[in-house]
Amino acid sequence: SITAGSPSLATTGIVADADHFAVLSYTGNATPGATIAHGLSAAPELIMHKERDNANGWIVGSTPVGFTKMLRLDQPDVAGPDAAAFNDVAPNSTLITLGNGNGTNRSGGKLICYAFRSVAGVCKVGSYVGNLDDNGPYISTGFKPAWIMIKSTTTARAWVVFDTSRDPINLSDHRLDPNSSAVEFNAALDLDILSDGFKF
Repeated sequence: SITAGSPSLATTGIVADADHFAVLSYTGNATPGATIAHGLSAAPELIMHKERDNANGWIVGSTPVGFTKMLRLDQPDVAGPDAAAFNDVAPNSTLITLGNGNGTNRSGGKLICYAFRSVAGVCKVGSYVGNLDDNGPYISTGFKPAWIMIKSTTTARAWVVFDTSRDPINLSDHRLDPNSSAVEFNAALDLDILSDGFKF
């Protein structure tokens, strides 16, 4: 049980030793402003919620987008306002606030939440602006990333995932789309995965 911050919903879970990631389980109550504890030593910057016992999509909140909006991991949609997801409140140092939406807080719903925060040398959550050029932007992470997930927040484009296990030698061009059941394919969007970040 995770109790720091005195959450209004009983929260069980586990926190990674590096303090960058937590897996949280709770039962919803459909009450705006309900809270769960995340157990990390600072506020998470990316959270993904999934109702386990009902057919409902993945709800994603992030600091770059702001918690007055949400994304769906299973859809290529743009970020849109939805107070029912997070009650328009960003996570703080101990708690994640929920709205009354089914995807994050259905009454009686069994939900799981994956929470991430930036930790030097381990995990980086952030944003960048593209330039529509073959010589794309360089994104600094401060370490060599092993797994990279990207989503456009302003245009309806797929989530994309690259990693160094499938492409240990640059360029990384094998892509998976979390919002699709499609098989792995060679991406038109190639990444150069560097010792301190990545570049398109």
